[in-house]
Amino acid sequence: MAKLILIAGISRSGKTTLAKQLAHDLPEAIVLHQDKYVLDESLIPMIRDRTDWESPESVDWTRLHNDYNRLKNEYAFIIIEGIFGLTDPRLLDASNFKILLDLDRGEYIRRRKLERRWGNEPKWFIDHVWESHEVFHNPSNTHLDWELSNPSSADYSEILNQLKS
Repeated sequence: MAKLILIAGISRSGKTTLAKQLAHDLPEAIVLHQDKYVLDESLIPMIRDRTDWESPESVDWTRLHNDYNRLKNEYAFIIIEGIFGLTDPRLLDASNFKILLDLDRGEYIRRRKLERRWGNEPKWFIDHVWESHEVFHNPSNTHLDWELSNPSSADYSEILNQLKS
């Protein structure tokens, strides 16, 4: 049965980069990206004139769980990364390793303003993303194996060694 690794953090904190690197360096590993499990946009509430992706209710948890359960006997490691990586109690219970990538507000805003996928985002929405992160990044105050701001190569080596042991 696969070891389940959960990676959470605010938008632009490096979750996908870390997950891909771990999947590359761990044997028989696969990454499930929470972004691939969002509900149809018509099912997600709006905030002002924008879809409010910043809530755990935007994720199709049933489909994510089904994929995890289908894959857990095929891989040595399953990595689930996303802004709500530490939100779902069933995944938390099944997890072997939990990582939170953290940014201070100033660095988050700097990185978010460089993001161009959604066009020029208004300040109120960038603030909303931060406020949602504050609420949902670790709502159960679960024990973390690692909480990192700007992970170094030494941090990465330690994480990799722990996962391989």
